Amino acid sequence: MSHKIKLDFSKANQGGIHVPEGEYICKLINAVSKTSRQGTPQIELSFEIVSGVHKGDVLKSWYALTEAALYRFKKLLEDMRIEFDPDGEMDLDLDGMIDQASAVCLLVKEEPHYNDPKKLVKKVSDIYEATDAIVDQDGTDYTKNEIRQMDIHDLRFIIKHRELEIPSELDANDVSKMRDFVIEQVFEND
Repeated sequence: MSHKIKLDFSKANQGGIHVPEGEYICKLINAVSKTSRQGTPQIELSFEIVSGVHKGDVLKSWYALTEAALYRFKKLLEDMRIEFDPDGEMDLDLDGMIDQASAVCLLVKEEPHYNDPKKLVKKVSDIYEATDAIVDQDGTDYTKNEIRQMDIHDLRFIIKHRELEIPSELDANDVSKMRDFVIEQVFEND
């Protein structure tokens, strides 16, 4: 008797991070208390990319909860705008943390593997407050760095949807000047 099942490997997790290096605007979707390989308490956080080509992809980051490393987690709580007493103790409700967390930018970079410095791996190298991000009417998020990398077609899309008036003295085909114009208009006027 033959037992057949249909498998779709197109979304199979291969381990590690498979998005290109860069900034991604994300929301916190899961927080789990774990123990590290060294036996110390840690929190594993899962962030979902909320815009762009990689929308829906999940990035993970781990935070050691040791006295020496707690400053990193404190900064993360501040960047996610989670209320806490920065000089006191707290009982952290992981589910409540997900509900309270604001969007953050995750920076993915290729860095040496902690166990093998000759091997490069992509990892979340920084997480910070998404203050340098805008949200378009269709819910698409952009950071200043993403706008600095856009081509003329993407810039025109933002200009059209934001109904920006291009000054007559601005060369609408000069990508560099158009990027500066969009950043100035969008971030200075929001």
